[in-house]
Amino acid sequence: MSPRLRTSAAVAALALALTACGGDDASTDTTDTTDTGDTTTDAAAPAELAIKGTDTLAFDPTELSAGAGEVTITLTADPTVNHDVTIEELDNLLVVAAPAGGTASGTVTLDAGTYTYYCNVPGHRAAGMEGTITVA
Repeated sequence: MSPRLRTSAAVAALALALTACGGDDASTDTTDTTDTGDTTTDAAAPAELAIKGTDTLAFDPTELSAGAGEVTITLTADPTVNHDVTIEELDNLLVVAAPAGGTASGTVTLDAGTYTYYCNVPGHRAAGMEGTITVA
């Protein structure tokens, strides 16, 4: 058996073994449904927020929420403009920057409160590129 074929067979066997170890999806679900129909995630899991920076100098969405603690922000920039996410209440901390057409992630620890995030690329905030993160 050629080395390339052996490597392919080993990778396939490993993938099969990992798939078999996956278990029941219900046992890994961290969503808890309350009587009001709201869902909350396990407090130990870091929050993940996705933001898109558009070519029209806007964020989508502009209002986000997360639980207190570690928050990962993933920013995707439209194809022609660089963008970043900076948080005003954290001494204008740059959390993540994405090149035009790219995606990048950054992590920050947030206490309960309301935070203003904005794009610090010259002219972007003045054009209205900002939003709010509410942390409970």
